[in-house]
Amino acid sequence: MRYKRGMDPRTVVEALVERARKVGLPVSELARRADIAPSTFNRWRAGDTSPTLDVFARVERVVTEAEEKERAA
Repeated sequence: MRYKRGMDPRTVVEALVERARKVGLPVSELARRADIAPSTFNRWRAGDTSPTLDVFARVERVVTEAEEKERAA
C-alpha cells in the first residue's frame, strides 16, 4: 500500500499491522521495537488518536526491517 497525504490514519495503521502480521510480528512486539505502548496501537486503530509523523516513521521502519529480514531468510 502506498501511503498518501490525507489518508485516514486508521487505514494506514491497519496496513502497517497487516504487513507486520504477514511476517509474524505481533502488535505487542512491533510496539516494543518501536518503543511505544501496545495500547497506543489500540487507540490508533479505534481512531481515538493518530500517530505523529516521527512515531509513524519508527513503526514503518520496524515493519520494513522485519519484512527485509523475512525476505533474506
